[in-house]
Amino acid sequence: MEVNLKKTHIKKDGLFNIFKFSLSSFVSFIIDYSLFTIFSFSIESIILCNIFARIISSLCNYLMNKKIVFKSNNSIYKSLLSYYILAIVILSFNTILLHIFVDIFFINKYYSKIIVEGISYFFSYFIQKKIIFKDAEFK
Repeated sequence: MEVNLKKTHIKKDGLFNIFKFSLSSFVSFIIDYSLFTIFSFSIESIILCNIFARIISSLCNYLMNKKIVFKSNNSIYKSLLSYYILAIVILSFNTILLHIFVDIFFINKYYSKIIVEGISYFFSYFIQKKIIFKDAEFK
């Protein structure tokens, strides 16, 4: 009976941590999407809008994930460097997909941004959990 309770506790903790990651990602998405929209009023290039918005939102996301979601004790320099390598990979992937959706398939840039962010979510979660914050309580 004790083993089952332990598994149930681990499962509930895991679900709660996924919820926290999702909430952190959603808050970061709102920041990113809002900034993307604001920048798009004054900057014609969707690529630059995406990059500027991502720089700001990614720092917010890193801080929430390190302190609240993963509760990592990793050195800020090591984890921040790893996080920004991931952010650059995701930003590149995001920007290419955004360009394809908007400039090739002529999908509205605001809808495209939402679709692209949804695609990136799962990749980001896995890499952060397994590599960037691997020492964290989030196991």
